[in-house]
Amino acid sequence: MMLHSDSFRLMASLLRGAAAELCGGRLVLAHEGGYSKEYVPFCGLAILEALSGLRSAVRDPYLEEGQQLGYQDLQPLQRQLVDRAALLLEGDFKQQEEEEIHEERQQEKRQGQEEGEAVRAIEAVLAAFKDP
Repeated sequence: MMLHSDSFRLMASLLRGAAAELCGGRLVLAHEGGYSKEYVPFCGLAILEALSGLRSAVRDPYLEEGQQLGYQDLQPLQRQLVDRAALLLEGDFKQQEEEEIHEERQQEKRQGQEEGEAVRAIEAVLAAFKDP
């Protein structure tokens, strides 16, 4: 993904709309820092402007250059997150979450059985040493 300040402005606006529709306008955001200390302030400002509905006089001097950058394919983890978000919007997230929880429980059960077998094997070896 190649994003610029208008990309962040759009995402914040979409999140604001979703929050208004889904949870009474409540929205929590976290700022992770970014990759470019020179550019992050313009993206952060775009987010604040979108959330407040106000525009400042500050203009992004890199915006035009950023808009001309080519598209970059999503990385596999990014694709998973986008797909999961799409499921959430479609209402299938609950079903997928239940399936994941079921699979985790099955895996924990298998792991517990394997650990139990290992403990029994160790106990048998210890018992053999105790009773020659």
